[in-house]
Amino acid sequence: MVDQAPLSQLQPVSMQKPVKHQSIVGADEPRILVDYLALKLGESKAMLKRALTQGCCQIKRKNYKGLKRVRRSKFDLFAGDRVEFNYDPNLVPADTSGCRVLYEESSFGLWFKPAGVLSQGTKWGDEGSIIRHIEKEKPHVHLIHRLDFETSGVMVFSYTDKAAEKLSRLWQGKSVEKIYLAEVLGDIEGDEGQIELDIDGKYCRTHWRVLERLGEITRVEARLATGRKHQIRIHFEAFGHPVIGDPKYGKGNKNREGLRLQAYRLSYDCPMSKKRINVCVPDELKLF
Repeated sequence: MVDQAPLSQLQPVSMQKPVKHQSIVGADEPRILVDYLALKLGESKAMLKRALTQGCCQIKRKNYKGLKRVRRSKFDLFAGDRVEFNYDPNLVPADTSGCRVLYEESSFGLWFKPAGVLSQGTKWGDEGSIIRHIEKEKPHVHLIHRLDFETSGVMVFSYTDKAAEKLSRLWQGKSVEKIYLAEVLGDIEGDEGQIELDIDGKYCRTHWRVLERLGEITRVEARLATGRKHQIRIHFEAFGHPVIGDPKYGKGNKNREGLRLQAYRLSYDCPMSKKRINVCVPDELKLF
C-alpha cells in the first residue's frame, strides 16, 4: 500500500499553461463563481482565487451593456450567464508605480502613463494597467481615451458617469488639442509641415514642426488634427521618417530604449467646470 500524504501537505493543482475557457451557466450548476470554475476547470479554488485577483474573469449577463470584469470569488452567478476565464501564469503584470496624477478635480483627473503600461485590461486581466492602478484609489473610474502600450504621456479619466458622458462626447469632436513629442529617423527636410494620409479609409492629418536636429535623428512636435489609432506612427513611417524604437512601423529605426513617442500635452475646455484645462508632462518625466 502506498503511503498518502496528510491533506495538510497536499499541494493544490497549478495552472502551468494558459487557460482559455468560455461557458454558459446551466440551471443545475454551481452559482458561486469559484465553485463553478473549479467544476469546469478542475483546478484548486486557491489557485482560482489568485487568478481572479488578476482580473482574468469576465461575465456577460442579459442586463449588462458588455462584459463585466469580476474579481470576487464568491460572485453570484445566474443561469444563462456567460463566463469567460482567460489566465496565463507566465504573464507578469507591468509595474504601475510610475503612474501619477498630474491634475485633478472631483469628477475627473489627468494622469501620467509610463511607457510599457496598458491603458486598460485585456481578456487576460487588467493588473498592470493604469486604469486598474487608479481604481485602487478611486471607487468609480471611466477610460475616456487610450494611449498605446509603448507610448507614455497624459491621459484623462473620469470619476463619475456624468463626467464620462461629457468627456467622451468632447473627445469625439475636434476641440481637444493633443500635442506629442517624438524622435524620428533621419534629417527632415523643412522646419514644419503636415502629413495627410487616410487610415482605414478615414481622413487623417498630423501637423509637425522640428524642435531639434541630431544628425540621423530629428526631434519633432506633432499636433493631431484627427485622432486615429497609431496615427503619428503610421504618418511618419509614410513620410519616410519612422518614429525611433517603433516595434511595428518602419525599418532602420529600432532601438533598445523603446518607442520614442510621448503624449506631451492635452488642452481643452472642461465641460463640467467650464475652465480651460492645459496639462503637460512635467520636466522630470518629459521624453526630451
